[in-house]
Amino acid sequence: MGEVKYSVNGKYFKDYGVYISSSDGLFDALKRKKVNTYDWAEYHGSSLDLSSPKFEQREISLKGFVTGANWIDMKSNFDAIISEFQKAGTQRLLIEPFGLKPLPYEVCMIDDVNLNKTFKDGKMVGVFTLKLIEPNPIKKVLYLTGTSLNLAYNSPNETEIFYGNGLKETAKGNVSLSNKTLANRFVSGYAFEGRNYFIQGGIARTLSLLQGSPKPIQDGIFPLNTEFAISFYAKVISGNGRTLHTEFNGGIGATEFALTTEFKRYTTVMSTDSAYPIWYLWITDSFAVVDIKDIMIVKGNKPMDYMPAPEDEKYIIIAGNVDEITNLTTNADVLWEQL
Repeated sequence: MGEVKYSVNGKYFKDYGVYISSSDGLFDALKRKKVNTYDWAEYHGSSLDLSSPKFEQREISLKGFVTGANWIDMKSNFDAIISEFQKAGTQRLLIEPFGLKPLPYEVCMIDDVNLNKTFKDGKMVGVFTLKLIEPNPIKKVLYLTGTSLNLAYNSPNETEIFYGNGLKETAKGNVSLSNKTLANRFVSGYAFEGRNYFIQGGIARTLSLLQGSPKPIQDGIFPLNTEFAISFYAKVISGNGRTLHTEFNGGIGATEFALTTEFKRYTTVMSTDSAYPIWYLWITDSFAVVDIKDIMIVKGNKPMDYMPAPEDEKYIIIAGNVDEITNLTTNADVLWEQL
């Protein structure tokens, strides 16, 4: 069974030596709010208004521990995560169970957190319990890998739209958002298995490539001195060039492919050097305009089919009386009808 990944505002707990051992409240049924009760003298019992049940806030408890080289290092790791929960407004808690749909929550911290020293496997660790609430717990969750959101729906009551980047909007009635720009999601450096290191790799791009003229395609995000498996689809749409050269800076494992005018999948294994994490493409014979898409760059030596980079994945929450929402249209996928 794979691990469950926890993050807050894009900071993965594991990057800071913080681990969650158990959780409560994530899936529990919410407590129903007090209902109106009518007591008629001439009738037995009482009459309850159960026509439109409403619920209390969600209460979440995360029990875990934090590691470090010493007590000061451990406290620094702990503070890096806890400080996110101490910011103004709600914070985005994202839980990613292995192989299952991610679970986003908009939460705030309600109690102080005590860090208690103990020993685990002969090493000193800090143990804590983090208590959170989700003030608006009934929600619909949308999933988008692009950078532009279209969203429209009707709601007779006020809803909150959380974009997962600290921003939110309140909307009711005829709600309409057109081409709303959403920046790539911040994520810390956690290099989990199968993580795509190429940003917006699913978007087809057209490149004008010249003989002997390296074109930088992406830089900065690739770890140095690291082996990567690369896969992508490409085709020539104009020009005489047919030989595509690809390499990271330094040329370790540089590879050439024979392109055609039809999309084909190409794979290779290359490594970054110790200086500059830049990926280049160019044509070695003449000139060509090339379409390239579904770029997947993953650590290791086994090419994988395309999946979005975590920075590309946006989880938009619509919270409120979501059962009253009608006529919803969006270019995003509906990840959870109600969570």
